[in-house]
Amino acid sequence: MQRFSRRGRPARPVPAAVGAASPEVRAGAATYGWVALALYDISVTWLNNRYVWRCPAAVINRQYNAHATVRHLEVGVGTGYHLARARWSGRAAVTLADLNENTLRWTARRIRHHEVRTAVVNALEPFPDLPGAPFTSAGVGYLLHCIPGRLDEKASAVLGNVAAVLEPGAVVFGSTILAPGPSTPPRARRMIRLLNRRGILHNTEDTAADLGRALAAVFAEHTLEQVGEVALFTGRTAAAPDGS
Repeated sequence: MQRFSRRGRPARPVPAAVGAASPEVRAGAATYGWVALALYDISVTWLNNRYVWRCPAAVINRQYNAHATVRHLEVGVGTGYHLARARWSGRAAVTLADLNENTLRWTARRIRHHEVRTAVVNALEPFPDLPGAPFTSAGVGYLLHCIPGRLDEKASAVLGNVAAVLEPGAVVFGSTILAPGPSTPPRARRMIRLLNRRGILHNTEDTAADLGRALAAVFAEHTLEQVGEVALFTGRTAAAPDGS
């Protein structure tokens, strides 16, 4: 369980067995220092989501309200904005998994009214024994577009690792920014080019079709829709043989 000092500052997360991450993956994770995290909610969650990606924060929030359970795993935790605003059915046991210790500490403090555990993991590698597993829900928001590679390959790897630590019949939900398409406005095209040049995003070839193939390969059932430049998805693991 995540511990806090008397001043409310979260203690340093204890690293799990982190698989070897490429320099690009580690560089992307390192982007989120304390200054970036302090500005993230305004610059990304509010401004970019609404005016650049055309997928307001409220749309993503609805995913959490619909699918997050009280035994939840969050992979790629960001600032914890949506976790903090989710309508939970009660006090939740939430495990936060990320390669960046800054985001883990930031989010753990933000949702400290829940039972919070943290683990430093590389989402492209099989997870170690995560505290709180197996889970009944998992969120993978705005993570896949930060990982280099083809979307079908990176999504299959990440979502397969997530599915492996879930209970039968559990749900995974998430979102990712796609490559520009015919209806993408110029401002979004410019932003995607800029963020890819800086190594913050790796999504110039990410398509909904590739994401759909990954979801179909990993889950017993799935949904996929696009709002603006953002793909919103869910996947459900197969139910137990007795249907429970």
